[in-house]
Amino acid sequence: MGAVLHQLLTLRDPQTVLFQFPPVKDLNPKVSKRVNDAIARAVALNKDNRPSTIAEFWTELSGGQATELLPSGKQDVASSEPLASPSATSGALLDMGHITAGMNVPHGSLRIPLVEGETAKLTSETAWLRLEKSTVDSAQQDVRVTLVTAGVKNPCLRLQGGTIQKWTDLHTRFLVPAPQTLLGRVRVERDSGVIDHIPILVHADPPAWQVTGGWALTVGLMLTEAGMALGSLTAILIALANY
Repeated sequence: MGAVLHQLLTLRDPQTVLFQFPPVKDLNPKVSKRVNDAIARAVALNKDNRPSTIAEFWTELSGGQATELLPSGKQDVASSEPLASPSATSGALLDMGHITAGMNVPHGSLRIPLVEGETAKLTSETAWLRLEKSTVDSAQQDVRVTLVTAGVKNPCLRLQGGTIQKWTDLHTRFLVPAPQTLLGRVRVERDSGVIDHIPILVHADPPAWQVTGGWALTVGLMLTEAGMALGSLTAILIALANY
């Protein structure tokens, strides 16, 4: 999550130099020190120095008390049950849980808290988040959403470590898709003139068949390369023995 926000605020590709994140404020002076420090902690190399939960991270970002998050977990894309029915407050971070990238999930539900008689206009500020309606009132605060992830392309898996990991990475970076976290936003403009923005998280997992197929190709290629290397080494040793 910290890497996603770092890229959004700096436009710097996190794969430029893996596991190295320059201070956000150095690349974008408009960012506040609080946000800069929160993101710096979230991308710390030592996981013990990172926030332990999204709620803790959001508290550091917002400088206030963390609001209750949606219950996350694996969602059944074929189910007619809502992804979540949160009681959203201004600035609350809503976690819509896990979905499978490349599929549309039409049964998400978002609740906008309104006082009696109040109305609000809703606008999705994210391409993959579509709202069933553009206005809500105090009598009907729920709005159905569709998570349009059919066009979402997952990044490929990158590995770091010793020789074996680096060798494996030469294949996985092209063949094995990896999960990613998407950050969207819904604009809520109340008739009183107050404007809220609700950040929404979605965890897009690649289809299992793509992951399985990618690893199968990776293992197959690595075995082939190992066999070729062993054959070449054997030929060299035989040639040296007969020299």
